[in-house]
Amino acid sequence: MANNYSHATLDPLLPASLFTEEELDALAFACGLRSERDGDLLYFFAEESFWEEGEDRHEQLVNCVKLFQGKLRLLDAGEYPRITIEGAHTCSKMRPGEFGGFAYYITRDEVRYHATWQWLDEMAAGKARPPSHEHRLIAALKAILPYAESDAESLAETHKRDGGLELQPHVEAAQRAIVEARAILALAEGRSA
Repeated sequence: MANNYSHATLDPLLPASLFTEEELDALAFACGLRSERDGDLLYFFAEESFWEEGEDRHEQLVNCVKLFQGKLRLLDAGEYPRITIEGAHTCSKMRPGEFGGFAYYITRDEVRYHATWQWLDEMAAGKARPPSHEHRLIAALKAILPYAESDAESLAETHKRDGGLELQPHVEAAQRAIVEARAILALAEGRSA
């Protein structure tokens, strides 16, 4: 006999003040999501069984994704732009088709879900796009932006000090590029510029 598990973690930690004891109990009973307190924050996780939806002790339907989306709407958008749930399906025996993963990307306006089985089906059907290098570009932009900002400030200071008109277009171009880079990072991280 084999045992199947569905592990999951939620990110980021959320303010404990958002949740009643009844909600925490419902999340644990209906969806398998337990919580541990870390100061004023709660860390949510499912050790063995995660369900997006289930019935609580009072046979009331609980959808954890909808509940978390509702809580997200109560939080500061700058500090909490999204909630993610990442999970893994595992099995105590090495059986084909018993392993996989999934992710939920929850914003104030939408919920996106993707599972490895979906991706495998898309690949088999020839519908999947090749992997994007966008995440690597965003990481590189994050890494280089502080240096670009520092160089732009130095260029602006040199222009102020020396007053040469030939530097003005370069200062303006650098400032525009930095504003655009910040906007791209904000969009990539799910918040408005």
